[in-house]
Amino acid sequence: NGEIIKKVDQTDFNTLEKEMKEFTIGNRIDKLELK
Repeated sequence: NGEIIKKVDQTDFNTLEKEMKEFTIGNRIDKLELK
């Protein structure tokens, strides 16, 4: 049971990390376009 929770947490974390990276890249592109 603990292993299943760990797998879900890891997947959620990976998804969150990916979304954060895409968000950061999006912000950088927005800033470049503003210049």
